[in-house]
Amino acid sequence: MASTMPVPDTLEKLDMYIDGEFVEPASGEYYAGLADKIEGSVVHADKPAFTFTRHEPLGVCVGIIPWNSPLMLTAWKLGPALAAGNTVVLKPSEYTSASALAFVELVERAGFPKGVVNVVTGFGPEAGQPLVEHPLVERVDIDRGGDGESLRHRLSGGIGTAPPRTPP
Repeated sequence: MASTMPVPDTLEKLDMYIDGEFVEPASGEYYAGLADKIEGSVVHADKPAFTFTRHEPLGVCVGIIPWNSPLMLTAWKLGPALAAGNTVVLKPSEYTSASALAFVELVERAGFPKGVVNVVTGFGPEAGQPLVEHPLVERVDIDRGGDGESLRHRLSGGIGTAPPRTPP
């Protein structure tokens, strides 16, 4: 049986069809310009010492993509991580994963090496939780609010984040 769902011809239209929001896709240009700006520097020290900074990729980064504006938020998570030399595993919302899957297909067609950008789909406890708790994951990017805020607080051990909000 043939599907009656229209097939959007652009990622923006796909996002708009699924989520109902239009997103201006300009953020990718900004992040692409950051790739050659990451550099170390020599820092002045009061003592006779050679002090310097060196920026290195973290490794594996996970981006948890919420249901609202998934294409824009995918770009916001993917851009800086790739510009800094990391690999990324995206876990889109189980309700709006089509745009992330289509986006990663374009990334592969653009010639990125296999394994640099990955997508894992599924529900949070089965797909997201193993990702954020994996020992090889160095950075987890989760949006604030709802379950994301309490997960952020739990993963950080409460360091540097506000405790989860409770309704009044």
